[in-house]
Amino acid sequence: MSAGPGRTWLASSRRSDAVAGGAQDAPGYQFLYRAIRLGCRTAIAISQKV
Repeated sequence: MSAGPGRTWLASSRRSDAVAGGAQDAPGYQFLYRAIRLGCRTAIAISQKV
């Protein structure tokens, strides 16, 4: 499944807007950021072995 054309800049734009709005100062941001990043990296590693 592909994200499709245009989806990458959209996600990047939304992230930039959130960071500019102070999202990184929200309670639990670092925990969620690291948990999601770990989950994504784990899924990628598993999919590469399959």
